[in-house]
Amino acid sequence: MKRRYFLCLVAIYGSVSLTGVGCSRKLQEKPAQSMPWQVFASKEGGFSVEIPRAPEFQKLSANISKYSVNLDNHEQMYFAAYIELPRSVTEKAEVEKVLRVWADAELQKQRVAAPDSEKPLSIQGYPGSEITFHSPNRDGGETIGTIRLVIADTKAYELAVLFSNGKGTREDSQRFFNSFRLAKR
Repeated sequence: MKRRYFLCLVAIYGSVSLTGVGCSRKLQEKPAQSMPWQVFASKEGGFSVEIPRAPEFQKLSANISKYSVNLDNHEQMYFAAYIELPRSVTEKAEVEKVLRVWADAELQKQRVAAPDSEKPLSIQGYPGSEITFHSPNRDGGETIGTIRLVIADTKAYELAVLFSNGKGTREDSQRFFNSFRLAKR
């Protein structure tokens, strides 16, 4: 049973690479609050979210898709990813276990011993979890992150906002998370 969760989460765990914050050396871009935000909808993913600009798309495998926006030399990052899961791990009795293993994997990936906060949440009636943390980044600064994990029917969604080196605002983060909507099923 635990192996099934592990295999399921290996796919999820690899779906969103969040550890690259503060590593890129691109030209400065406008901060998110000064950009015109737009609603992005993924018909295939069955969701929409408000985001600072059109995201980059990556099809990581047949059942894993990731959308991301990187601003300010990767010091502001917004992610929305989803993965198709087998019905056996999305049954009500299994969802809490999957969310727990998934949250632990995300914290480990971020090199976080303990989150600043972790709480259950519900998005449109579907179970999820929200994790906030801070961790050192590769530039010697600090990354502050919030990750929301949601399981809806046979899809697992990961939303993440990461701000590094004092970039980004709580308002930008909340705007992104509060705008997330699942399509009618």
